[in-house]
Amino acid sequence: MSMDATTTSTASGTPMPTEWRDFFTLTKPRVMTLVIFTAICGVLAAPGSIHPVLGFTAILAISMGAGGSAVLNMWWEADIDAGMKRTMNRPLPGGRMRREDARDFGIFLSAVSVALMGVAIGGTGWIYGMTAVTLSALFILLAWPVGQRMRSEDDKMLPEKKLFKFSIYYLFALFAALVLDRVAAYQGWIA
Repeated sequence: MSMDATTTSTASGTPMPTEWRDFFTLTKPRVMTLVIFTAICGVLAAPGSIHPVLGFTAILAISMGAGGSAVLNMWWEADIDAGMKRTMNRPLPGGRMRREDARDFGIFLSAVSVALMGVAIGGTGWIYGMTAVTLSALFILLAWPVGQRMRSEDDKMLPEKKLFKFSIYYLFALFAALVLDRVAAYQGWIA
């Protein structure tokens, strides 16, 4: 066991080391390389010039957000991963760390990502920001029943269909809010 390990216990009560490598594994680094590559392409393709420190900060915040999402996904699906041969040896189903530690790590990465992006890069316009918050809250409200229910024989997947339909509207509404926000700022209607 390395010096940077903390001790957790499995269901059998046997102490298991939680090393930094387990936390890093939860971020799905191979998937994050694609996210980082896409972010770099976006920074390079952006019109005008971007200060290298701001570009790096944006890529770091995007990477942390993607990693936090991956951690929260693995925390949520740990019981499913335990039953699959391909995923049963991941840190959570393998019993190398506590679920609460993974959840807290995912929330921490996600929160720091949003805060870093907001402070270093600048916030969005208020129309877009409020629309994004409102639509995200509605998405969570619609997604919660989907995650909590069990399927039955005569399942017509109605909550899933409602969620999918909303996700399509969500994208259009978010884009429309962004355009409206930019037009209003350009016209001087908002600061």
